[in-house]
Amino acid sequence: MSEEVSFLLKEKNYIVTGASSGIGRQIALEIAHAGGRVLAVGRDKERLDKTASYYPNQIVSARTDVRDYQAVEGYIQDFTKTYGKFNGAVHAAGSLLITPLRTYQEAEAKELVDVSFWSGIKLIQLASRKAYAEPESSYVFLSSVCAYKGEAAQFALNAAKAALQVSARTLAKEICRQGSRINTISPGLILTGLTEHDFDERGISEGIKEKHLLGLGHVEDVSGLTLYLLSNRARWITGQDFVVDGGYLISD
Repeated sequence: MSEEVSFLLKEKNYIVTGASSGIGRQIALEIAHAGGRVLAVGRDKERLDKTASYYPNQIVSARTDVRDYQAVEGYIQDFTKTYGKFNGAVHAAGSLLITPLRTYQEAEAKELVDVSFWSGIKLIQLASRKAYAEPESSYVFLSSVCAYKGEAAQFALNAAKAALQVSARTLAKEICRQGSRINTISPGLILTGLTEHDFDERGISEGIKEKHLLGLGHVEDVSGLTLYLLSNRARWITGQDFVVDGGYLISD
């Protein structure tokens, strides 16, 4: 990792959901690279273990579905007993599902909202408890530019990501009592295994790609901003959304 801007998160602890792959994985790796410890939450044990193998003394795998709140809290309890309380959390877990009004499956749409939105709310509820959290902690939700644009056939995803932004602005008014803060990041289309497969399979990628004036994004384009928001350099920023989209929203 040879970023021009680096952050010092030594001896600080964070939870990262969606850490099996994509943006979540990159965030977990960069926190560890900056000296922090990570409770990496994800469903794919093989990928989680591979992520942890890069920093075996700093990344702890927590294989579970983020919707299994009891299991998530169990991992949080075990981690804090060993390493101490958390300094923040990042909710990067999510799924990409096409939901046309005429043909969407209700169960799948609800699952998407549960993973992307409700699991994020529960994570902050758990992670911000005094038993688990240090004062002046920082939390980040991964939202999306689709919350602004409302692309066709993605109403469930659009709604879940918009809900994260509104909720963060509300939660910021509550967790500030402990000096803590929460923000959201709204990426454009980031090249990950999930997005490349889903968009290419459904044949709708070209039109969206053209709207990204600087080309499609990479996980590092989001992880750097995430580490900034987690760091003390962002200690006066809360309840905000940060767009990282290569010009997508201004393309029309």
